[in-house]
Amino acid sequence: MPFNNEEIKNFLLNFWIAGVTAAVAKTITAPFDRVKLILQNQKSVLQVLTGKRKPYNGVIDCLVRLPREQ
Repeated sequence: MPFNNEEIKNFLLNFWIAGVTAAVAKTITAPFDRVKLILQNQKSVLQVLTGKRKPYNGVIDCLVRLPREQ
């Protein structure tokens, strides 16, 4: 069964919309993933271990201090 032009246009439009949606979702969640990784690994960071930088107290503290410190 061959596809007509309308079906191909609909497929391409849906494919494009799905790609844009995925990109927007990843862009929105990326900062929170970074904060999660920083909080999980902060006990092994040399600056925290040597006392040059105090550890983050939570998500909000990390979100506030991260742009200033890095």
